[in-house]
Amino acid sequence: MGDLWYSIITLEAYIISTQGCRLWMCDAPENHALLVDSKGYGGNILYPDIVDESWSSESGNVDRAASSRTMCKSRDHSKAIDIPEGESMIAACPGPRNKLRNFEKSSFTLTCYNDQLMNNKMIIQWSELGCLRKLRPYTRSRRGKRCGDQKEGHIRTIGWKVEKLFIPQIDICFNEDIETTLYTRHFIHGRYIDAKAVDPKQRRPSFKRGKLFSVKVNSLYKKKNQKIILGKLLGEPDHLAEFGKKQNYLARGHLAPDADFVTEAEQNATFSYGNVVPQWQGFNNGNWKKLEGATRDLALKWQQTLIIWTGSHGVLHLPDDQGTNVPVYLGLLEKRKIVPVPELMWKVIHSSLENQSVVFIGLNNIHEPDDEAFNTLHSINFDDDISTGHTNLWNSLSAAWDFGVTTLRDSGALNRIPLWITGNEVTENSSLELCQDMFSEVQWMKWHKLNIAKKGKIICCSLYDAKKLIPTLHEIDDTIF
Repeated sequence: MGDLWYSIITLEAYIISTQGCRLWMCDAPENHALLVDSKGYGGNILYPDIVDESWSSESGNVDRAASSRTMCKSRDHSKAIDIPEGESMIAACPGPRNKLRNFEKSSFTLTCYNDQLMNNKMIIQWSELGCLRKLRPYTRSRRGKRCGDQKEGHIRTIGWKVEKLFIPQIDICFNEDIETTLYTRHFIHGRYIDAKAVDPKQRRPSFKRGKLFSVKVNSLYKKKNQKIILGKLLGEPDHLAEFGKKQNYLARGHLAPDADFVTEAEQNATFSYGNVVPQWQGFNNGNWKKLEGATRDLALKWQQTLIIWTGSHGVLHLPDDQGTNVPVYLGLLEKRKIVPVPELMWKVIHSSLENQSVVFIGLNNIHEPDDEAFNTLHSINFDDDISTGHTNLWNSLSAAWDFGVTTLRDSGALNRIPLWITGNEVTENSSLELCQDMFSEVQWMKWHKLNIAKKGKIICCSLYDAKKLIPTLHEIDDTIF
């Protein structure tokens, strides 16, 4: 499975006989410092939890708790970080030229002593630990770590530099040749996800380009540019007549969703172009979004830290105005095409405690007719003459199969049809299923309009079956990080 980046410290609500420091999130200042326990390997971010508001009259804590709840005005009134008596932590403001607002330092160590936060015998209030600027993550390049089925990508890690520590948040497998992210890996901390930061105004930060792309990638996602590019590639086919209206456009689809993270700083860190790929908005805001929410609910219900891999596979082919299937990219450079629109999206959800995984594969094509979308993600059907076959799967997934697998040749269109999907003997009138559908075993997921392409057609597979379809998934068993 590979080594885990870091362990998350669990802070139970300590009974008053042990004393400790309770930091109510309603008292947190704007751009509050990242709190890090440096004892573990690589450091651990200290997260808030949903806690019992009652606080003992011993040690004077009841007054501070009551005062905090009054200040809360019912907002975040049950979210707090509990620090055990005698424990130390680092309060840090990661990012260039960032410092603690009330101190001329980017970080310092605090110790919980007699229910107070102390630094060199000076009492520090939680409300004083605000940073001058929003916390900024750091992207670490790991050039020696290659990834992808053909080792075409390199690993980058979005994380947090705190003194001599680096705390990873999202690992990214990025292909520099076509300038796209193949997959990401992150954790959902079910123990704390219910206490995550929520912006009542639902403000979203701008996406950061970073150093991954050779062009101003933000311009590629503008609808005006999309329309120009699709026009160059496809002409004016009927299926794009409604482009730009409602959910008929390509959105910046998060791989590691912002809502999977607890702190505001972590949520903001997901707004990196290295953490998105082009997704049709109907797919992005449909069943795929529902899957993301259900995954968080599962982590919360199980109170587990789930490991999540999310990736893209293949290049979407759409028919042009002459009926010829054309691969779709958002960037057309002089000598190469970049930022491909994925044909498939996939998500692996793994429980280390249960040692179980499940894989969801979605078709990122809202223009596929519903019945064909259903067939595309379920089977290849062979007609009476096995040599001619049924080419719908190839038409939909034409760029996804070039991995040296055994194929049949379509005598009409001379397309290759992959034969590795189930391992069953191929005979006339047989059907090769992509995977054994596991939806009946996934009781925690409720699907809405599952077979409607405009909502995002998704199937559910075992990891074993999914590896036959998406060879990159073999890396999940390798120690590459």
